[in-house]
Amino acid sequence: MDRHVEPPLDLTGKIRRLGEHRCAGGSYGDIYKCLYDRTSGTIEVEKYYASVVKSLLISFPSLQVAVKALRYSLMPNQGEQSSSETLPDSFRRELGIWRRLDHPNIVPFLGTTSDFGPYISMVAMWMPKGTLHAFLEKHGDGLSTIDRFGLLQDIATGLEYLHSRSVIHGDLSSNNVLIDETNHARLVDFGFSSVIGGSPQGLTYLEWATRRPGTIRWAAPEQFQLADGEIFEVTTKSDVYSFGCIMLQAGFYVV
Repeated sequence: MDRHVEPPLDLTGKIRRLGEHRCAGGSYGDIYKCLYDRTSGTIEVEKYYASVVKSLLISFPSLQVAVKALRYSLMPNQGEQSSSETLPDSFRRELGIWRRLDHPNIVPFLGTTSDFGPYISMVAMWMPKGTLHAFLEKHGDGLSTIDRFGLLQDIATGLEYLHSRSVIHGDLSSNNVLIDETNHARLVDFGFSSVIGGSPQGLTYLEWATRRPGTIRWAAPEQFQLADGEIFEVTTKSDVYSFGCIMLQAGFYVV
């Protein structure tokens, strides 16, 4: 991965929540559908944003976004101001890796906001058609073989990009693949990702390999065949196995 990257853009005060209820949730955070009111012009876009989203941000004054907010009730130090030391490891890992990624098959990271409580939240482009899992359940009967292979090609291309950047996803499943407005698949959720080799500048606080296996149905079986005290080291092969499970699901509805 690159050795230098701009700090994440602070979008505090520019994010408006659309509805009070969360749209989805994970182990440590909740997802809210929001609106990003971009008012500071294209200089901001050129300085901070990856090439994948620059044209969208220039073309539209406001965009629907997803905000991943930490669940306050689960934080050990409630009431403290957010800092890298008080954030969960998985959140810090995801923030550090995700903001360095720039690819059409990765959900675009936009910045952070402090509008959702004492801890910072991550802001990403909204994917209107939800997870691959939900998309297949809703539209599976109407998808042609070409449609299915197109989705799988998107996922494979995104995964190839991650591995070319020495990033292992670590939790690849159909729930961590989102579908955009043009029915293309994009990878998301890097809370259990790891980086191969030395740590890039500014990422020294990250754990480089997680001890927790990914989603069980899509996880490589060797993760569950460890002796007492043995630590499973995730590799690119772990991601490839998970991708094979997604292939079965997309092609034959086998989960």
